[in-house]
Amino acid sequence: MKLTTASVFLSALMLIGAPAPAAPRVSSAPSDADRILTTLLEQDFEDQLRANPVEASSRGYRQYDDLLPDLTAAGREKRSEDARLRLEAVQAINCDDLSPANRVNYALLR
Repeated sequence: MKLTTASVFLSALMLIGAPAPAAPRVSSAPSDADRILTTLLEQDFEDQLRANPVEASSRGYRQYDDLLPDLTAAGREKRSEDARLRLEAVQAINCDDLSPANRVNYALLR
């Protein structure tokens, strides 16, 4: 194993309990695109819980305990229309404006 001066120095610092060098800071302020996508993800999650109240209750979301799934044609049509509108809103977001984590969320929601 080849030891460099830097690795020896860092090992010595760790042995004496010195703090590790700080990683460079990256701006953690979310962009407008990140905020919009987060809102759409939250709406999608709530819509899924509302559409599947039995599943929601089994997962501990008790606010849907008094509901049953709407299995009517009108209910399916409404869920389909909501999904279509949400997809349009997601596709209007410029993926390049998203954080790396939200790029993954974007791909999953699409």
